[in-house]
Amino acid sequence: MPHQGVSQNPRMFENWDATRGNAGPAQAFAAGIGAPVLAIMGNVGSGKSHHLEAIGRHCLRQGQSVKYVVVADLLRRVRATFDGDKDSILDDCYQADVLLLDDL
Repeated sequence: MPHQGVSQNPRMFENWDATRGNAGPAQAFAAGIGAPVLAIMGNVGSGKSHHLEAIGRHCLRQGQSVKYVVVADLLRRVRATFDGDKDSILDDCYQADVLLLDDL
């Protein structure tokens, strides 16, 4: 799930350090409660990527398909196809039940 490779300590809600903030909104989103879109904002090190990975892992356990994308990588791939077929790159994102965009 993490874009840096397989983590030895997967980021999940169960191992979130509550002293860093409230995981409630991310947990509610993962459970399908509330709005179908969640924006997580904060300073470097505040847990945004941790929450995205935790959402993804929760949704995978529920049988949903998940696509985790670093936005800069996605934009680079789309720009490289300006003379070609960018639809196939975006279709990959559209087909997922849950699309997680990191570092937007």
